[in-house]
Amino acid sequence: MIRVEHLVKKFGARTVISDVAFDVPAGQSLALVGPSGGGKSTLLRCMLGLESFDGGRITIAGATLAAQSERANRVALPQIRAAAGLVFQQWHLFAHMTALENICEAPVHVRRLPIDEATKQARTLLEKVGMSHRADALPRRLSGGEQQRVAIARALAMEPRVLFMDEPTSALDPERVGELVTLLRGLAREGLTLVCITHDIDFAAALCDRVIVLAGGELVEDGAPAEVLAAPKHAATRKFLGRD
Repeated sequence: MIRVEHLVKKFGARTVISDVAFDVPAGQSLALVGPSGGGKSTLLRCMLGLESFDGGRITIAGATLAAQSERANRVALPQIRAAAGLVFQQWHLFAHMTALENICEAPVHVRRLPIDEATKQARTLLEKVGMSHRADALPRRLSGGEQQRVAIARALAMEPRVLFMDEPTSALDPERVGELVTLLRGLAREGLTLVCITHDIDFAAALCDRVIVLAGGELVEDGAPAEVLAAPKHAATRKFLGRD
């Protein structure tokens, strides 16, 4: 589903991602963890085509972005964005729209669904994320956890094959984190591939099949949560987890 090959990203003379390579099979839940400034957010932006990069290739759902391949990337980028959804750290719901209207917006204006069909789909998604009772609420009337569920439903409305999430637990209390894990596990069982950037180690261990550690722009550890988080081998991982 996802293949990152020898990715290099520089900002001027500074290399922020150095020869990173990994695959994510369809249906896998992956956590990207590591210290702040380690390259996680930059990697996410490169995978979504929000940042250009200086070396390597990124393939998502059969569409490939490559360094120095502007013409080919113009073809691949819409394909990748059609296959991949993103839930932002701050959710970015449209403040003047209800939960239902937020979910309908992209299917109507991007996928060109008739409004009746988009509304029916949106109500189904609100039920899936446990928010059918809040369909008519504006974002300011929703809690942080409720806004996040609406944001997930909005991303799912575009029928992605991969869902990227940036620090999904940063504004949630422990009870809401548990609810989020349950929701995302259900989506993964339905075949959705999940990629989460997180500093929440308990969340990564509870949800994900696999953990990748980025430190100093390098992939320093990759494996099952029980291996990487419980018995880290690399010094950078041990330092990040406070095991030194």
